[in-house]
Amino acid sequence: MKFCERCNAKNEDSAPRCVECGDEGFLEAAVIEAPQEGDSSIPGFTLRGIGNDPVRLFRALVIVSNGAFVLGIFMPYIESRFLASDTVTLLGRSGECALLTLPSGIAFLMVFLNLAVAVGLYHFSAAARTVFTLVLVAFTALGMFGGVTVYSPVFGSLAAVTTYSDGAILVLAYATPLKKRFQ
Repeated sequence: MKFCERCNAKNEDSAPRCVECGDEGFLEAAVIEAPQEGDSSIPGFTLRGIGNDPVRLFRALVIVSNGAFVLGIFMPYIESRFLASDTVTLLGRSGECALLTLPSGIAFLMVFLNLAVAVGLYHFSAAARTVFTLVLVAFTALGMFGGVTVYSPVFGSLAAVTTYSDGAILVLAYATPLKKRFQ
């Protein structure tokens, strides 16, 4: 058994590349140090562990992005119970003067599409990467015709998390060695 020097994944002795990250560098089993007694942290489950492993980072970003997206879709139904009625009325005016309006059912179809694409991205599907990119480009372009948009602070924060995560996913999927995993 040998271990990847980048992500520390176990690989068979005959493996030319790491099964997790695709790196070609390996460490012998004797080089891997055992955790010190009293060390309760699980190796790899730290922010440093995720940041050092591009595969885990990519998958974490997919989960965070889609979690924030799904919460954002359901946020109007949740927030309306806690906000003042005039605030709810103001939030309901989103889309005022829109050149293009989409039916409300489209949001729920987008949830299912996003979840399907997320599963594909998680497993490095080339088709899911293409659909993800096309959907981002299409909805960015459609956003210019959506009229005035009013966000609550919570929804705005979720939208920012989704946007930043989606940008990082695009960079990792197209501009890093992870792009080879989508072949």
